[in-house]
Amino acid sequence: MKRFSIREKKLNRKKQVVIGGIVLLLFFGFFLIKNLLAMEYPLIVDGKGITQEEIRFHNHDIDRAIRSRVIFNWAAKEGLADEFSYETFQKSLKTENKERKEIKQKGEPLYGPVEFTPMQYYKRQLGEYERSLKDHMMKRVEKKELYEFYKTHQENFKEVDTVCAEYTVRQDGREIYKESVILDKNNIRAKMEFDEEFVNRLLLLEEGGKVIWSTAQGEEKELYCTSREDGGYLSYEEVSGAVLEQYIANKFEVELQKRISESNVWNFMKK
Repeated sequence: MKRFSIREKKLNRKKQVVIGGIVLLLFFGFFLIKNLLAMEYPLIVDGKGITQEEIRFHNHDIDRAIRSRVIFNWAAKEGLADEFSYETFQKSLKTENKERKEIKQKGEPLYGPVEFTPMQYYKRQLGEYERSLKDHMMKRVEKKELYEFYKTHQENFKEVDTVCAEYTVRQDGREIYKESVILDKNNIRAKMEFDEEFVNRLLLLEEGGKVIWSTAQGEEKELYCTSREDGGYLSYEEVSGAVLEQYIANKFEVELQKRISESNVWNFMKK
């Protein structure tokens, strides 16, 4: 049996004390760093800190804040934009507002506000990053992908139905107005601009269907659908632009959700 001398025992105790001290230092150091990080960045996504101010831009919705940061990180990774940080954002906002004030003072055309609030500018930048990613995706899409999307989503590319209805207005139980109305592809835009609510009521009616509603002026209005003819589907050539936009929007959202699910998130706001 191996025997330890008193000297060796003391050395072992010292080593244990030193190791224990190092472990304690590392332990408290970790929590100190964690608390310091939490004060400046209560949320970290893939190593990129999100400030409390940014979280307020999203009405304290953590999921929305994560979504935005993933978009920023994604665009930077693709080389489509500079890497986002709150510090550079503030500098950019200050420069933008200075330039806009100068344009206003010169009397030159200015689109949008003279001065952006931080939230307005943040949302503007987020929109620009998202558009750059979608434009990048558009350049790589093949026509056969678009046509396949069109074939499987034809319900989104229908011609408007032709709806015929009787429109009646009553007050105090007495009929004061009546006319026949027709809604079709030739007049829907003009009618929408004039009375969108009226058109939406028409579009919901099937043949033989009726809808009645009251106004603040005490009138009772009625729409009775006398006939409805299916408008059919628009050809791919007629809607190719809309197909591209919808396809990219869907593809963007699928890819974004994938990246969000794979992102490494540290949430120091959890209790």
